[in-house]
Amino acid sequence: MVMRLNKGQIIRKKVVASAIRVFSKRGFSHASIREIAYGAGIKPTALLHHFESKDAILVSALDDVLA
Repeated sequence: MVMRLNKGQIIRKKVVASAIRVFSKRGFSHASIREIAYGAGIKPTALLHHFESKDAILVSALDDVLA
């Protein structure tokens, strides 16, 4: 059985993947919401619709990496 992701889940996965790249390249403190958003192919305001803060993105990225 194949589980399909909805649009919001797909965007969240793209944001987390972008965040992992940006955090590993620039470090958490030097990474920007803008850079993460553009790396995921969305605008920063759209990113903030899915994540309330850069800290929330970090938690999701760590969950993804450690899973």
